[in-house]
Amino acid sequence: MGATLEALRALQDLQFKLTLIRHSEESKRRDVRAKRHKVDGWKEKLGAFEERRLVHQQEIDGVDLEIKALEQKIEKLREDLNKSKTNREYATVLTALNTDKADVARLETLTLEYMGQIEDLSGEQTACQAEHDKAVQRAEKVTRILDEYLSSTAEKRAQLQKDYERAADAVAPEALRRFTRAAEHHDGEGLAPVTKANPKGKEFSCGTCNMTVTLEQLNGLRSRDDIQSCNGCGSILYLDAKDDE
Repeated sequence: MGATLEALRALQDLQFKLTLIRHSEESKRRDVRAKRHKVDGWKEKLGAFEERRLVHQQEIDGVDLEIKALEQKIEKLREDLNKSKTNREYATVLTALNTDKADVARLETLTLEYMGQIEDLSGEQTACQAEHDKAVQRAEKVTRILDEYLSSTAEKRAQLQKDYERAADAVAPEALRRFTRAAEHHDGEGLAPVTKANPKGKEFSCGTCNMTVTLEQLNGLRSRDDIQSCNGCGSILYLDAKDDE
């Protein structure tokens, strides 16, 4: 194998190590985002409970005002009842009085219903709050895990990045450009081994996509320090001596 491909293989090894760290970091970040999303969901539900409780409380307050107004009317009707001078006037006032009393009883029953609904909501809200608190704890835990991972890998990541840049400087610009382009399409792996389709056969293929490697490409890899790209996936091909037996 030529010097260029050897340099690219060293570069890919560093790229692979960096990619592993980045993948692990991204996995942890996704977990953090997912856990925080659940916290937001429970927070939204808690807000909805509070809005419903407020609506019922406003309904109770409105009914209380109606009851107070009726009670004032009832007090006035009682006075009118005592002042009635005829049976007809007495009967009219008494009917109005009984009607208002019935309305007060109806409104008091409605108030109890609203209070019962608030009590039910309070129970549901308590359970929701408990789930929210658990979600917060889980989010805090995965956030700590991410922070600890970033801290524990910071030095290694920085050193790998320096080594990668140093290794990249040792590669010809055109070769580096082709490697970078291939690596972008294959999750950091810009190189692909040439493998035998059959150990006893003479047919070779790309280790990434199984596309057949031509004789011309093989000769370039065997005799020259050439960069040969797979015609299928675009990966830069390399051939180990043990695979060329």
